[in-house]
Amino acid sequence: AILLRFVASSARDLIRAVETGDRRSSVAGAAKVVSQLAGQGCACAVELLENAAEEIARAVAAACRRDGGTEPIPLILSGGLVENGRPMFSLVAQAIPKYVGRISEVRPVSPAPSVSAAALALHNRGLDVAAERLLNLSGGEQP
Repeated sequence: AILLRFVASSARDLIRAVETGDRRSSVAGAAKVVSQLAGQGCACAVELLENAAEEIARAVAAACRRDGGTEPIPLILSGGLVENGRPMFSLVAQAIPKYVGRISEVRPVSPAPSVSAAALALHNRGLDVAAERLLNLSGGEQP
């Protein structure tokens, strides 16, 4: 399915297709296909998502180390591939405790990226109540 999406006949052709043009869009498009295949039980797609979830968990761990804090904080995932109920959300939630002890919960939100960015900026300035209020007002917080 991935080869068909990129009109590629081999892994080498696939790599060339992803590396040309807008790489982010290419990878995002491929990720959607992989997520769909994983949802259908494709073992290879599930393995790709598991590896991606581990990389996300490692990146979160690096950010937490850089932050230097020790207090528990929630991890809020935003984006179509990590919506609650999608395979990627569960895989990231499972991978996080292996790498980061201070994440109190992993939860999905679905506000516009600009709302998520503004909430993160507020959090970074110590304005957690304002960040939470912004997310609640945007309708982004999901139970």
